[in-house]
Amino acid sequence: MTFTNIYSIIALGEIMERIILHVDVNNAFLSWTAVHKLECGETFDIRTVPSIIGGDESQRHGIVLAKSMPAKALGIVTAEPICYAKRKCKNLLVFPADFSVYKKYSYDVYNILSTYTDKIERFSIDECFLDMTNSLMGRGILDIAKEISDRIAKELKFTVNIGVAHNKLLAKMASDFQKPNKIHTLLSKQEVEEKMWGLPVIELFMVGKNSINKLNDMGIKTIGDLAKTDPKILTKRFGKFGLMMYNYANGIDDSEINYQKHIPKRNWKRNNIISRLK
Repeated sequence: MTFTNIYSIIALGEIMERIILHVDVNNAFLSWTAVHKLECGETFDIRTVPSIIGGDESQRHGIVLAKSMPAKALGIVTAEPICYAKRKCKNLLVFPADFSVYKKYSYDVYNILSTYTDKIERFSIDECFLDMTNSLMGRGILDIAKEISDRIAKELKFTVNIGVAHNKLLAKMASDFQKPNKIHTLLSKQEVEEKMWGLPVIELFMVGKNSINKLNDMGIKTIGDLAKTDPKILTKRFGKFGLMMYNYANGIDDSEINYQKHIPKRNWKRNNIISRLK
């Protein structure tokens, strides 16, 4: 982000002109494996039973990459060792990752999204940002989001969450609310305060384990606490990252959609995926 000076904060109302969607595939690796198996003749849907996608247990990548909703209900979490997950469910089904399959379904999602706008940023193999600002064609953005969600479910047989906002940060935060198969909005300062500020500060995008202990020591427990903290104090403690956290907590982000008009040629390597889980 760019700022006139380190303490000049852009008012939320000044960046409300854009319309941004964040589309996130629900339980992507497991959903894609399930659909692939059904297409190949499997007789039951692994999404309906406790199941996970995991790396090789004999190697250092023996962790949970994705989980079904029944597995989640048993307390199984992404990125935990598979051996821990099996302790929580003796009958847990474990399936290996197949990135050639995942790449195919990722492109299928992209192809549907590209019928709505050419300004698409592939944030990861299962996430895309769409700049819909000049692509509404007189339609309401929530109607478009619902149509995208319905098309993906009908044509591809898996679901997505969609966040609707005026910037990338809020669109991504919104898509992380209740799952699966939901559309959420963060379109006003009031929504930011009502939906974001009560969340634990660790839920704010880009705030990680390295920062959380310092923030907690400062008495900052929620995103709202962070939003109300003097940015000068945050900058003194965290440098430029402190100002970024302050702006994010207040729903402020002016980053652009980094898009290509053609499907980018990328190799979705396992290490890149695993790095996003940490």
